[in-house]
Amino acid sequence: MKIRPSESRPSESRLNNRQQRSRRDGYILLETTVALVLLSLGSYAIHGAIRQALIMRGQAQDYTQVRFLLERIAAEVELQPMVQPESQSGRFSGEFSRFSWSYTLRRVDVPKPKTPPFPPQGWVEPEDFEYEVEYLGGITATVTWQRAGQPYSESLETLFNPFRLWQPPEEEEYQW
Repeated sequence: MKIRPSESRPSESRLNNRQQRSRRDGYILLETTVALVLLSLGSYAIHGAIRQALIMRGQAQDYTQVRFLLERIAAEVELQPMVQPESQSGRFSGEFSRFSWSYTLRRVDVPKPKTPPFPPQGWVEPEDFEYEVEYLGGITATVTWQRAGQPYSESLETLFNPFRLWQPPEEEEYQW
């Protein structure tokens, strides 16, 4: 039996159709895989951006609350009629219980100005000038807290009237 060329063509065309269909199916699978990878990367990036925005919002809220807490500590000290140099620490109560505080009251010496190299006319030498006060009262308040496992700290320093800072009298040395 002789095979005619016209009979062999349909079987070859069927093979070619199957190969083309399988190639097309493989290409669709590849397209789908690439699309899913890109979609996953985009979702991951959006998730990271939202997470970072929430953390930043929380930090901004913390810093705002801490600013008011620092001013509260300084105001409580400044409202006392007389204070003495000391250090104290503690923890806030209520909704601010995750914040801890500390403050230090101290004497801050006021430096005398230096004489300029070419003093102007009528300059009073620092040795000849009498200062009303030689020191000021100083307060350093610090609030510490944690957010997302990270420790944070914020401080406030201010000066106040030296007449409100009680200084213990200097002990006089007696000579026998």
